[in-house]
Parts: sequence; C-alpha cells; structure tokens
Amino acid sequence: MGILRRAIGISALALFGPPVAAAIARGRLHSEGGEDDDDVKVVAIFDGERLRSRAAAFRAGQVLAWYGGADLDLREARLDASGARLRAIAVFGGARVIVPPEMPVVVSRVAFAGGVEVDAAEVTGRSPALVVDALAIFGGVQVTTRADVDDDVELAPPREAALARAEAEALEEAAAATVDADDEAETSEATPGA
Repeated sequence: MGILRRAIGISALALFGPPVAAAIARGRLHSEGGEDDDDVKVVAIFDGERLRSRAAAFRAGQVLAWYGGADLDLREARLDASGARLRAIAVFGGARVIVPPEMPVVVSRVAFAGGVEVDAAEVTGRSPALVVDALAIFGGVQVTTRADVDDDVELAPPREAALARAEAEALEEAAAATVDADDEAETSEATPGA
C-alpha cells in the first residue's frame, strides 16, 4: 500500500506541481528592460510576451516562457564589442530569439522532452558573437533569422488567442449557415410548387 501511495503522490506532484510553481512564479518574475536597453528580460508565464530590441550595445538577456510564448527580436539590435550572452528557457512553452542573418551565433542546447531548433548560422571562434544558452523542458526554444509573425501584431495570451479562435470559428459557421439558408430559399423560389 505504501508503494501505491508514493506512486500516486509522485504522479500528482508531476501533474500539478509545474502549473502551481508557474502560477507562483508569475507573481514574482517580470519582464525587465525596454527596446533601447542593453540588458533585457522577457518573461511569459501563462501569457505571451514580445520585445523588439534596438539596443546599441546588446550585452545580456533572458527569455523565459513557462506555459506561454516569449519572443525576443534582435534584428535591429547591435552586439556589444565583447559579445553578448542570452539565456533562453522554455518550460511547457515556447521561447524564440530572432537574430539578423549577419549576427554570429553560438548555441548550447539542453532539452528534456522538448527541443532546441537553430535556423541561424552558427559560427564559432568569431567575435563578437551572441552566445545562447538554450534549455527546453516539455517545450521548445528556437533561434532563427525568420519572423513568422506580423511585426505589427502583438502576441495574444494563450487564453485570449483560444477565445479569439473560437469566436472566429463561430462567425464562420454562422456565415456558412446564412449562405446555406439563402441558397435553399433561392432554390425553393425557383422550383414551382415547392
């Protein structure tokens, strides 16, 4: 009986522990820095965050996505003369770092039940370089030169995005039903005796 209790306890902790820890962390961890700052922190917990950096000498940063999505866009940023170090962490979420094609990038990867994808050209031995320490746990980290989202669109929190998607689907269904009803009415008018 003791083994069963332990197994149930461990399973419950594994299932409910990460979301509870994320909820607690949400009140304590916040994004820091702005577009022109050389050191930034982008934090998305149960949410979506995006920062476009225009730093003149980007030195360091952190991107944390925990049950959410976080983007750090460095296409308009310039590296510090000594390079820069960035930590990108995704836990049950997605973290993306967007770099310009000419920026030298070195990525160290650690993943557990997740993945780290690098679409940028990795260069070693060239300075200054952006060194990215990527950690993905049940999530994904992407270092890329492509921005797949419209630059003018802010990321919506996952709950709001799901509601917007459901609303759009309902509108599509209503429009399709209206078109079907109009077609049916036209058919009955065209057919005498119907």
